[in-house]
Amino acid sequence: MVFSSGDGPWFAFLTHPRDIADLTRWKGSRLMREYSADDDDFLRKVNTMEPVVIGDLLFGMGGPRGELVGVMRMPDVLLKDGGREAVAEGLRVAAARGAKVVGLGAWTAPVTAAGRTLLHGAPDGVTITTGNAYTAAVSRHNVVEAVEALDLRRQARVAVLGATGSVGVPASHLLVQEGFDVTLIGRTEGRLKVTVGDLAPVARLTTGLGHLREADVVLVLTSDKTSLVRPEHVSDGAVIIDVAQPVNIPRSSHDLFEAKGVCVVEGGLVRIPGYRSTYDLAITDPYSTFACLGETYLLSRDGAREHSVGPIEPSTSLRMERIAAWHGVRPAPLDLADRRLPRTPPEAAAAAS
Repeated sequence: MVFSSGDGPWFAFLTHPRDIADLTRWKGSRLMREYSADDDDFLRKVNTMEPVVIGDLLFGMGGPRGELVGVMRMPDVLLKDGGREAVAEGLRVAAARGAKVVGLGAWTAPVTAAGRTLLHGAPDGVTITTGNAYTAAVSRHNVVEAVEALDLRRQARVAVLGATGSVGVPASHLLVQEGFDVTLIGRTEGRLKVTVGDLAPVARLTTGLGHLREADVVLVLTSDKTSLVRPEHVSDGAVIIDVAQPVNIPRSSHDLFEAKGVCVVEGGLVRIPGYRSTYDLAITDPYSTFACLGETYLLSRDGAREHSVGPIEPSTSLRMERIAAWHGVRPAPLDLADRRLPRTPPEAAAAAS
């Protein structure tokens, strides 16, 4: 367990191992792996561990300090019985360490109903946030950046995969407000009607991945196994912005997409002045971190006492965006280098052939 000297942290950010590579970056795993018979035995031991502090989050000399608290459950185990209690225990560990704001990372938010199940019995004086409000605003910014890079000279077609989720709902509203031709994709028609049904007059609502082929930009907000994106799902020249954690499209598969001219980039990332993490979160850009972690930082800076859990209003996302700008926090630029060529409209490509 990592303990830092000095006063307790301003905030804590709960995360969990997304894959076995995450575990190998945690120093405490080395001894445990050494005394495990094989990978299965190693994972079995990890999945029964109590939450531990796995790293510090630093923001310049004398600035605020946060801690990363690892909820030691692999994604498939976290979704099963006991996952919610494991996250709740992580919250208690963070509070005992002195954190006044606790953020939920990766699947610790979905398994707790966007943080709502944690409210009952939450430690006194601790504010809980999913980070979804700022993530939605940053996702909107990412899409705008990608559309500008494509230089379409027509209305951009944007598909939102995971539109019914806690990030998807406010992000969908913000993208419609931007004036894009938006397709909202969810798992069921009923869920779509309940969460984004008010957008039906101005956006397409569908449950099929086949509609991804019509999009210039695909915003991916889910890593659900039934919604994994493959190269054949998208059209040549499209940009995919993967905001999901764990990611929907592993980096090892990016070459398959690039072979057909599809650019896959990490989204939902921000840059915070002076930011440094002592634990490697496996983000390509070492100066960036997750927007949900950024929101946790921002709420601790502002001394927030109101929980940010459950459904998020688009206006809340815009407010978080303004707070972020005030504190010098900005969306990290997308890795679109060498891909800023105009995208040929499908109708023009068909005419040329």
